[in-house]
Amino acid sequence: MLSKNFNEFLKKINLLHSFIYIIKNKYFYNQRIKFFKTLSWLNEKKDDTFLMVSLPRTGQNFFLDIISDYCKNFKYKNVNFEKEILNQQFIVHDNLDFYKFKSNLHISVDAGYKGYKRINLKKLIDLPLTHFAHLNVNKYSVPGVDKRYKDSIKIILLRNVISSLFSWFKMMSGRFPNRYNDFRDFLDVGHLQFAIKFYNSWKYEILNSNKSIILFYEDISNDNKKFEIFKSTFFKMFGKIDEEKLRISLTKFDLDKIKLELNKNEYGSKFSYKGSNDYSKEISHEDLIYIQTKIKDKLNTDLYNFFSKKKLL
Repeated sequence: MLSKNFNEFLKKINLLHSFIYIIKNKYFYNQRIKFFKTLSWLNEKKDDTFLMVSLPRTGQNFFLDIISDYCKNFKYKNVNFEKEILNQQFIVHDNLDFYKFKSNLHISVDAGYKGYKRINLKKLIDLPLTHFAHLNVNKYSVPGVDKRYKDSIKIILLRNVISSLFSWFKMMSGRFPNRYNDFRDFLDVGHLQFAIKFYNSWKYEILNSNKSIILFYEDISNDNKKFEIFKSTFFKMFGKIDEEKLRISLTKFDLDKIKLELNKNEYGSKFSYKGSNDYSKEISHEDLIYIQTKIKDKLNTDLYNFFSKKKLL
C-alpha cells in the first residue's frame, strides 16, 4: 500500500515537472510545442526505445550519421524513408547546407519536448527498432527521464572531457564570435559546471556498463577501430549485422569527408574544427590546471576514478 501511494506521488511530481517544463519552453523560449502531445510524450514509458546520452562534441552527430544511413538500407518497399524521417524532426533546415540537412535525416529524436513528433521506426525499416532518442543535458532537467527510459538500452558517448570542452568552445566561438573573451570565460559562464553536473547525473549509466553500451569518441573516430566497434554495437542493438552495408555507411560518412563538406559553406564550417583527440597544446597550462582541479573537486569520486583510468581527463 505504501509503495503504491509513493508511486502515485511520484507520478504527480513528474506531471507537475512536465507542466512547468512545457510552459517554460513554450512561453518563455517561444518554442512551437503541441501541449498535450508533448505532455503524453514526457510521461510515456519507453521500454523499446534506445536512448543515447552525450555531452556536446563527443561524437553524437557522427554516430547518428552512421546508424541513420545504415538503417535506411533496411527500409520497406514503397516507403519514402527521407520524407518520413523529416516529418519527425522539430525544425527542417535549409537543404543547401550540408550540416543542417544531414542532421534532419537522423533517425533520432530529442528525449525532451522536441520528441513528441516521433514516428514508429518499425513501420519504415525491417529492424527491431521502434524509437531512438538522444539527450545532451543533465538527466534531471527533463521530466521523468529516469523512469521513462528505465528499461531502455542506453548508449553513452564519452570523450576526453577537456578536449570536448575545448572543441565545444571553438564551435560556439565560431557561431557567436563576440560571446566569449577566451576559453576561460567560456568555462566560467557555466560550461564547465554544466559538464560536471551532466556526468554526475548519468553516473549510474556510465559506471554500470552491463546496463549500457559505452562508446569512446577516440575509438569510433579511429579508422583502425571504428568498424569493429560499430559492428559490435549494431549487433547488440539489432541482433544481426550486415557488414557490407556498414562498411558503405562508414565510407560515406568518413570524418575527413564530412569536414570537407562542412567547410564548403559558412554555417557548416563553424561546426568543424580539427576532430583531435588531444587539444592540450592549444590550452594554457593555467587553464588545464583550473579544469583538472574543478573536475577533481566536483566530479563524483567513482566517476573521477573511471575517467582517469580511461584517460578521459
